[in-house]
Parts: sequence; C-alpha cells; structure tokens
Amino acid sequence: MKTNQRIFENKLNIFRKTLLVFTLTITIIPLAWSQRGGSIYLEPSGAITSRWIANQDIYGNGELPYVTSFGLYGGFRTYYFASSDIGMNYGIGYRRMGQNYEGDEKGANAKRKVTLDYIQIPMLGMFALADREYPTWFSIGPQICFLTKANQYFSREPGGESLMRPEYLPEGDTNVYQWFRPFDLMIVMEFNKMFRFSKAPRITMNYTLESGFGVLDINDEAYRIPNYRKIYGASHNMYFGFRVGIMYRAIR
Repeated sequence: MKTNQRIFENKLNIFRKTLLVFTLTITIIPLAWSQRGGSIYLEPSGAITSRWIANQDIYGNGELPYVTSFGLYGGFRTYYFASSDIGMNYGIGYRRMGQNYEGDEKGANAKRKVTLDYIQIPMLGMFALADREYPTWFSIGPQICFLTKANQYFSREPGGESLMRPEYLPEGDTNVYQWFRPFDLMIVMEFNKMFRFSKAPRITMNYTLESGFGVLDINDEAYRIPNYRKIYGASHNMYFGFRVGIMYRAIR
C-alpha cells in the first residue's frame, strides 16, 4: 500500500513540474512569434458544457443509468494567426468534468455523482473555412489535462438487495482522487466564429462550439475493477459545449 502511495505521489510531482515548465514556456512563445509577423490575440473565455464519462466504472456494482450533466469552464488563450488562412491557439483553463447517474440499484433508487476537476492545456491548429470579414475557423489538436479534484457522491433509498461491493459506494461525499489517473490526454475539435467591432478594431468576439474526447483510461490501475459480469471497459472523459471569449489584438 505504501509502495502504491509512493508511486502515485511521484507521478503527481512529475506532472506538477511539467505544468510549471509548460506555463513558463507559453509566456515566452508570443515574444518569439512576434518576430515572424502575423497577429497575436489574447483571450479570456468561459464555457458551459455537457460532460460525460463514456463507460462508467462502478467497481463491481450494477451500472446506473446516465443523467445529463453540465459543467463550467474558465480560462485564458493566446491565438496566433500566421495568415488569414492558418493559425493556432494554446492556453490554460479549469474545467469541471465527470458524470451524474440515477436509477435502480439492486431494487432501490440510487443517485451517484462523479465530479472531476481538471487544469487543461490545449494546443490547437486552426484552419479558415469561410468569410474573411467575420471569419469561421476549424480547430483541432491535443489537450493535456491535470486532475486537481475528484469527488463521488452516492445515496440510495432504503430497501432492495445488498450492494455487491458496498465499500466503493459509501453514502454521502467521498474524496476519490486516488481512484483516478492524475492526468488525461484529449483530442479537441472546435468551430470558432469571430465578429470584429468596427468601433474597437482591436476587439473581437469569439463564439465557439467545442468538443473533446479523452484518449486514456481515466481510472487508476488499482481501481480498474470488472463489473458484475466480470468485464472491464476503459472509462473516457467527453464533453460538448459552447464557449464565449473576448479577443484582444496584442501584436500585429
């Protein structure tokens, strides 16, 4: 048990250092890009998303029906446009992921809420689709995610049969950070529609339809427990949503 704890802490320290190095690096990149020409925009943004965990892990108990769940996002991005046809954006943000469930569990109604909070670092290529005056862009690329908080809430009405693995579904809120991998890698796709203000030429509104799918199994190896059919399937983060940002042209 102590060995697993030590391995977990070592992995966490490595990813914290990686995050620090990356944050320092992205503060320097715009200065290097500005020497090559093109335009650089800075953008604070916020989003609301529908969040999902594809293929729930309920640790040997009966699976619960999925319930539509929503989460918020807030972050900051830098956009670099080498020309009117191609660009890229990268940044850092904080997003709530996870999934809610509700339904019959061994003859009694139950609720389960899994909340996963991540620091996310996207790096996306951008390709112009149409309309030079009010540009539309398609963006795609990887996003590194660092887990900062993991919580499970579970409640079950009286009655019904006993749970098969009750130790994994305690009543109330439970800190389950160690049940999950401390990082994830996602593939992100976005459609960006931008509107410039004629009276404030440095300001652009950016409306974005965003989506992301996790490549990695989000469950920690020690908690990849087969269901009651003795089958285990990897769990993946997913989200779909709408983001709004205000872009400020810093360099041109």
